[in-house]
Amino acid sequence: MSYCTQDDLITAFGETELIQLTDRNNTGVIDTTVLSAALAKADAEINQRLRVKGWPLPLAAASADLKNLAQDMSRFHLHDDIIPDLVQKAYDRALKVLDDYVKGVVLFDIGNPTSSASAGDVEFTERERIFSEQTLAGF
Repeated sequence: MSYCTQDDLITAFGETELIQLTDRNNTGVIDTTVLSAALAKADAEINQRLRVKGWPLPLAAASADLKNLAQDMSRFHLHDDIIPDLVQKAYDRALKVLDDYVKGVVLFDIGNPTSSASAGDVEFTERERIFSEQTLAGF
């Protein structure tokens, strides 16, 4: 599941811009293969950061905040070598917001992860203390 769609990008940035960014064969229409690759890159970056919070990924549904970040990140990935300053700043801001979410500085309306630990993570449980004031009293 992608966090934003072609229609979301058309609404946010306009069909003309998407044609300019994706139409590598001069057909005059949006190249959905190029667009899908950019959407996939944005989704992968988002999932990489959300995985730290223990989310089972990909998320079943995206909040409006997450969709907006995915739009900015997808737009960034549609550019080749020359990236306009506005697009670069939006991408950098999206990464910062995602990192702030992982740190707990901002909250998204996406609920809570079902598991606090990802596969392969180590979980620590508290055990009864072996050495305490009482057991070490004679030493």
